[in-house]
Amino acid sequence: MMRIGLDEWSVHHMDTPAYDKLDLVERHGLEGIQFADALSLSKTLDHGELREIAAEAKRRGLYLEMGIPGLNILRPSPKALQAGQGDFMNGQRKLLEAAAATGAKVIRTFAGGPGDRLRRGTEWQAQMQGSVILAKHLAPLARELGVILAFETHADVTSFELLRILEQIGEDDVAKVCLDTGNFPIVLEDPLAATRRLAPHVIATHFKDCITELSESGITVNCRPVGTGILPAAEILAVLKPLHPDLTLSIEDHEGVFHLDIFKDGWQRSYPDAAPDEIDWLVAQAGKSKERIASGEIPLTEQLEQIPWADQADERICIGTANLKRILQEATI
Repeated sequence: MMRIGLDEWSVHHMDTPAYDKLDLVERHGLEGIQFADALSLSKTLDHGELREIAAEAKRRGLYLEMGIPGLNILRPSPKALQAGQGDFMNGQRKLLEAAAATGAKVIRTFAGGPGDRLRRGTEWQAQMQGSVILAKHLAPLARELGVILAFETHADVTSFELLRILEQIGEDDVAKVCLDTGNFPIVLEDPLAATRRLAPHVIATHFKDCITELSESGITVNCRPVGTGILPAAEILAVLKPLHPDLTLSIEDHEGVFHLDIFKDGWQRSYPDAAPDEIDWLVAQAGKSKERIASGEIPLTEQLEQIPWADQADERICIGTANLKRILQEATI
């Protein structure tokens, strides 16, 4: 049975012990949590402390998923560098071992972050290839630990690129997908079409919604509570449920605006896999968002962005939780 939980990034403003986040998950009537990495549970990566928190999550009947930082060796994570005392690969091994100490079987990671594709001085293909190299390096350890690396559909990686990454890694038993439904528009993809492409490989999710809006240079993407944006959630569940009936749905929501300069000459060349019909869909959704904002159905992005995330996170998690529970129940019926 599919279970609804929370992705830790939704409460990134909370610099509190992991137990407090378990309390929050229960308060919202959710069934589990995906932590960004083991440092969220133990600042010292103490395996005993990690096991204690995992045992508490199990006692409460909550699912527990973990993560490690991104695998981009050309833009090494400060967390991994610190864990490895300057050695990025060794740091990632230590973080993977710590994550596995919780008993979690799904370890979320990613190949690149927002802005990496267009960053000067580092070719995007080389960044993705670096992630493949590190994944191959970690694969034997992951297999020994009995865990699966779940590559998030994280900006700036497209679904097509992620499929190629998985093919190059060639380790079907240790490399799969954490499907972030709200990140597809950021890389010019229709969430439903991208889900269909990746569906056989999905092992975890960040269930996230958003809206698109027109700008002078293209479109913008702004995250919204699940069920209030452009995400065809019911259709996505209809694709995933037959293949993965026990899939976890970890709600993610956050502030921020992404700018996609699709009207600028040459900008779209950075996304060679982009399909014109999917870009057209995103632009059409921007028109619908404009109508919904004008009618007062949904708030202006500018208004939301002026509110500190800490002051709106709880309410937005409530909204997203209620909507996703309703959508999942209707899909079950």
